Amino acid sequence: MTLILENVDTKLLQVIESLKGLKSDLKITKELESKSDFESVREQLQAKLQDPEIRSVFERLKDK
Repeated sequence: MTLILENVDTKLLQVIESLKGLKSDLKITKELESKSDFESVREQLQAKLQDPEIRSVFERLKDK
């Protein structure tokens, strides 16, 4: 059986990890939260807009 939990509170995570003591073959895997594709692309675009040359092109196109 596989149980996937997302956005788990630390207290609940501690309770789940305590269950490992009851069943020795229980496997718990933790994955760090990763950014969504949208967030990654958004950050890249914001970083590119910091470039003065790209920013000026953006401003000219925005006015049209």
